[in-house]
Amino acid sequence: MKSGKGRMTDESAEKPFNVRSTVPGRWLGIKEWSPDELDRLIASYKESYPAQWRAYFDAENNEGFITNAMNDHIMAHIAETFPGFFRNHGRDQSHYRAGVIDFRFANEKAFHFEMWQPEKRFERLEKWSSRIKARVTGVTSNGTAEWTDQQVNIFLDHLEGKEPELWAKFCEIYNDVGFSDLDLTFQLRTQVPIPFPVPEDIDYSSIIGGLVQETARRVWP
Repeated sequence: MKSGKGRMTDESAEKPFNVRSTVPGRWLGIKEWSPDELDRLIASYKESYPAQWRAYFDAENNEGFITNAMNDHIMAHIAETFPGFFRNHGRDQSHYRAGVIDFRFANEKAFHFEMWQPEKRFERLEKWSSRIKARVTGVTSNGTAEWTDQQVNIFLDHLEGKEPELWAKFCEIYNDVGFSDLDLTFQLRTQVPIPFPVPEDIDYSSIIGGLVQETARRVWP
C-alpha cells in the first residue's frame, strides 16, 4: 500500500473481526462485507473502471464465470477502497478474496446473471469445461462460496425431497464413518446448482460443511 492511503501497519494487519456469519468463513474469522460496503464497492468499481465493469458483467451473464485476472482486478479495487484488512502483515488476502465473492453474489442478486441460473447449469458447465480443455490461461478457481444457515436448510430439504437415496447415503456415511469420500462429495456438489444460482469458477461444495452441522442438529441431536 502507498502511504497516504491506508499504509499498512502491524496494528492494521492484526485488526480483529466479528466472526463471519456464513459457512465456512465463520469458522475461520473471515470478514463479512456489509451491504453498505458492497454497494460502495460496486458503485465505485463501475465509475472507476467502466470498461472492466462491462467485461466483468458480460462474463458473469454470458459465461457464468470470470477469469483470474478479473477476480484479481476486483480484489485490488476492494483493497484500495478499504485498506488495512490484510492479515499476517500483508501475506494473507483471505478477507479480500471473500470480498470478491460477496461482490459477485451481490451483483447476481441485483442483476440475476442469466448463466448463473439453475436452468443454465449444464450449458455453463459445458462452457467451463471447454475452456479448461483448451487450456485457456487465467481460468482456475476463484475462491470458496459461503453459505448461510437458511441456504443450508434449503439444500437439506432439496436432498430429502428430490434425492432421497443420496440423502440416505449421506446420513449413513456420516453416521457410520464420520467423514465423506470423493464420490459422495462430487455427488453432493452436482446437486448445489439445482436450487441455487452459482458461477462455475468457485468451490461451492463447501456447503457440505454446513450440511453436516445442520444434519447433526436435526438428525443426530
